[in-house]
Order: sequence, then structure tokens, then C-alpha cells
Amino acid sequence: MQMGATAQYYGYEQVVLLTLQAGVDVLAIANQLQYDPDIAAKTIAIVKKLLNEGNLTPARIDESYAHIVKFKERLGKIQ
Repeated sequence: MQMGATAQYYGYEQVVLLTLQAGVDVLAIANQLQYDPDIAAKTIAIVKKLLNEGNLTPARIDESYAHIVKFKERLGKIQ
């Protein structure tokens, strides 16, 4: 999420939006280039804001959730 090539052209909020719109189910935040102890909370707030503004749909979040649950079921982590 903080890759130099991405950060050079986009702000963090835009990167989160584009990543989720591209179909990524789990956001990986390295948090090493510009350490921010609150990055997880900020990312959650961004996702909520994008949902409230209509830039991201609840269906997209539900889709990712379903993918994650299905994967966990295949691993035997959920019954």
C-alpha cells in the first residue's frame, strides 16, 4: 500500500479505493516508509468514508468477505 511507485502518483485514500476496486480482498500495509502507528484505524476510516460517499459499495466488501470465508473453509478454519 505504501510502495514508492504508487505513492508517487496517488494519495493513500486513492490507493485504498483503487486497490479495493481492483478486487483485492485483503489490504497489506507494510507501514515502513512513513511509519504511522494509527495506519490501521486510518485505513478503516477511509473504507467507511468511501462507503458513505458511494465510491465503494457494500456489495464489494461483501464479495471480499465471502472470498475470505470460503478460503478459511477450505483450510478447515471455519465449519
